[in-house]
Amino acid sequence: MYEPLKKLARDLYGELTRGRVYELGKSLSEAFGKDLFIWWCEHSLRGFRGRIVVKDARFVNEVLWLSGVAKLIIYLESTPEVAFERVKRRGRPGDPADPAELKVMWADEGELESVRNLPIKNLVIVANNDDLDSLYGKVDDALRRWVGEV
Repeated sequence: MYEPLKKLARDLYGELTRGRVYELGKSLSEAFGKDLFIWWCEHSLRGFRGRIVVKDARFVNEVLWLSGVAKLIIYLESTPEVAFERVKRRGRPGDPADPAELKVMWADEGELESVRNLPIKNLVIVANNDDLDSLYGKVDDALRRWVGEV
């Protein structure tokens, strides 16, 4: 969803920081509307016939849009503590210093807290608090359950 934004930020600033990407995204959303990134995603997928993974859908309008165009949404959910540990390992400049700062950053950025209360039927929520093998197993299980239900 945000690859065009990241590319633009790289072209403008060189080194990417979360703060720079956020500020650029905020400015573009204010100038062109909150559905700009939906348009960007939709535009880049025109004519594509296949399976795709859209990562970084972070806001209610984006998840609701996806629910109307996707057969299935698998939403990966992790606790702020686990998310912070991953951010810390990544070690990018401008990343939060602790889990509390991460929660504040998410709130300031308007990031979706949870999809649990959204009216979406084609949604499966998967806890992403363990290692990759566990995540892959949970996604495989979710897909098996979904295929069995459809």
